[in-house]
Amino acid sequence: MEQLLQMRTTPIVLEMTVSKAKLEVSSEQPSCTMTRTKGTLQIEHTPPKLNIDTYEARSSMDLKSCARSVQDFGAQGVQAGYEATARIAEEGNMLMDIQNKGNTIGEIAYQNMQSSLDTALAFLPSVPADISWDPQQLNMQYEMDKLSFDWRTKQLPEMQYTPASVEFHVKQYPKLEIQYIGKPMYVPPSASPDYVPPKLDMTA
Repeated sequence: MEQLLQMRTTPIVLEMTVSKAKLEVSSEQPSCTMTRTKGTLQIEHTPPKLNIDTYEARSSMDLKSCARSVQDFGAQGVQAGYEATARIAEEGNMLMDIQNKGNTIGEIAYQNMQSSLDTALAFLPSVPADISWDPQQLNMQYEMDKLSFDWRTKQLPEMQYTPASVEFHVKQYPKLEIQYIGKPMYVPPSASPDYVPPKLDMTA
């Protein structure tokens, strides 16, 4: 019997991709930053000082200022007023007792004519100058250099793990091809161009 069908099969084609496991370890390099602050030296010096005050010494020699002269003259005027008041009071008492004394007015006139002269031996100026002394001062302040360290470190490294993987790719799917290789079949058979009618048996 003649073969009428022809079958052709195409197998499946698979592609496999394997990725290995991967472990990545990254760590930061340690670093150190050093900062230096320079030291300082500060010196404060005050020179010695001599103070001489001659105000009272000059005043004892009548070399006074205007304000001091006015003050002393005012005090002398008040004292002179007290003495004049006392003298006038004494003279008034003497005049009130004139009946007991015969020459009271003459005595008063004689006392007013008397002049008193007081002498004294003194050194000028009578008050010494005021001398004071301020010693020198030296203050020193020193600060040493300062060093600052800034360490940058990490105790644990960073790890990144990529697991293994297997991938399957279908590059070609399976298929079945069926092809008819026989001659065409006509219905009725007489429709075929190659149809040959059967011979009739006329001898019956």
